[in-house]
Amino acid sequence: MIDLNITKKFKDVSTVIHLEKHPYIEQLSNKEISYYLPQVSEFNSVLGVVAKTNFFPQGEAFYGLYNSDLSPIVEGRLTRTLEGCEIRYKEMHKTGLDLLKKEACYVPGMSMYMGYLFPAFGHFMSESLSRFWPLLDVDISDLQFVFHSVRQDVNEGFLVSSGFLQYLEALGINREQILIINQPVLFEKLIVADQAIMFRDRGSFLQKKIWNVISSKANNAYKKKSDKIYLSRRNISNPTAARSLINEDEVEDVFKKHEFDIVYPHEFSDEMEKVSLISQASFIASASGSGLHNSAFSSSATVLQISSVHRSQGVPFQHLIDDLASNKLLNFFTNLKGKKDGEWYVDCKVLDEKLKSVV
Repeated sequence: MIDLNITKKFKDVSTVIHLEKHPYIEQLSNKEISYYLPQVSEFNSVLGVVAKTNFFPQGEAFYGLYNSDLSPIVEGRLTRTLEGCEIRYKEMHKTGLDLLKKEACYVPGMSMYMGYLFPAFGHFMSESLSRFWPLLDVDISDLQFVFHSVRQDVNEGFLVSSGFLQYLEALGINREQILIINQPVLFEKLIVADQAIMFRDRGSFLQKKIWNVISSKANNAYKKKSDKIYLSRRNISNPTAARSLINEDEVEDVFKKHEFDIVYPHEFSDEMEKVSLISQASFIASASGSGLHNSAFSSSATVLQISSVHRSQGVPFQHLIDDLASNKLLNFFTNLKGKKDGEWYVDCKVLDEKLKSVV
């Protein structure tokens, strides 16, 4: 991974249209996004073991890949830049690795390591796809694509039920080519590419090419075009902690007034229809989170992120996504909290007024 020594401050890649003087906004404005050039490596006789992870909340994991002398392949680790929460990796004992290597299932030929398979959409479409960049313009029909899973239930069946398989198929990867390591595996040859994006503030423009391939494959999947869309989380039965926008029905009404179509991205059974709809929009709005990360499949769109200053973890990642995607990002921040922990809401009169100036 080569650092390009290119940085941008958050205030250079987005615009705040509410609470401009709030202390959190001032703190955020000078944080930086940085850019790098990912590299690719090839290894022979690689042992892949079931990855024991405790990413959340401890931030610990064992290495899942080992080279021919049973040293860990550091290029295969998941790298994130969340301040104070870097993942600490440990090596398995070589005696145990020797035993695992003897019982490992052998995979001949060339395989491609794809990193960790995340169950959360926002992390899947970014981190779980981020190592594919070296193969965008080559024949991949003879390759095996290898994932580690962050959870035991995130398996081949989950790829289908979640719709995530459709994104891999858009990249040309068939279900039969996918291997999720659930037992020791010995690979004859393994390609390990650096991630092209890191949660939450480092990336490469090669990540944009991955998203562009997917959106181009989905181009005509959805026949109805919506120029302005609001991506709503209102019908999610169990929203992630601290993501409960409790008056989202009122927020929807404000966007309807401004002629936005209301879209529920989690309700699409055909993921390519969703990508097609979003990629054709010129204005995309949503509360901060995985739903808005779909803006990655657009280019030159205006994106409005609605966020609570009390729930800020995903905000910088959206800045990075839209900068890589060449979108224009606007931020509407609120400091209004609900009665329960994690609940927040928007003053819809203020939102209405602010929309008049940007739509």
